[in-house]
Amino acid sequence: QKPNIITLATEEYGRGIDFKVFDSRLEQNGLHIELTYFPSTAAEEIQIKGRTARQGQYGSFHITLNKRSIIDTYKFKEDELQKAIDNGKVYDFLHEIRTKIFADKYEKTQKFVKTIKPSHIRSETLADALRNNDINTAKPILLSFNKGTNIAAKCKLSLILDATGSMYRCIEQTKNAISQALPKLVTFLKEKKLDANSFQIQIIAYRNY
Repeated sequence: QKPNIITLATEEYGRGIDFKVFDSRLEQNGLHIELTYFPSTAAEEIQIKGRTARQGQYGSFHITLNKRSIIDTYKFKEDELQKAIDNGKVYDFLHEIRTKIFADKYEKTQKFVKTIKPSHIRSETLADALRNNDINTAKPILLSFNKGTNIAAKCKLSLILDATGSMYRCIEQTKNAISQALPKLVTFLKEKKLDANSFQIQIIAYRNY
């Protein structure tokens, strides 16, 4: 980096990138990082902060947030934020909220992992069977994984997802929601004596460049 130069970068540059200061006039101050959003985890924030003041060099870090944007993102009331501002504890307020959100997501992910564990075990069995040319074991597993509906679906649901890299959190949440909802839906249909294979879900992913 050189004097009077501003580099705009996305969050992907907050990890594993070493921004070097080449002008000797900047050695006493170093590189300054101005973050314009509040990271969803403290770990992500630490990584971004670590792009400056590396290996004993000087540097600085600051967060600038848009009030309306942060309220829309973290879903709290404006007077709650104002109270934190008046008390000089904005960072602590936001950090507590994101920590709770992360804990909730972690719990949901753990439940999702528990749900798909049987499928994971079958996938491992399939992989071993394919490596050992065990067709008798592999064939029924492949057929079960690729089984379609037995009758014409009475209900078809199409989900269109923006698969751009920056949308990965939304994609992950959608995947978890669908995986948790499907078993409940199948159970509901069976309880109502309806054919559990009478619906189809189509997921369409696109990249908005």
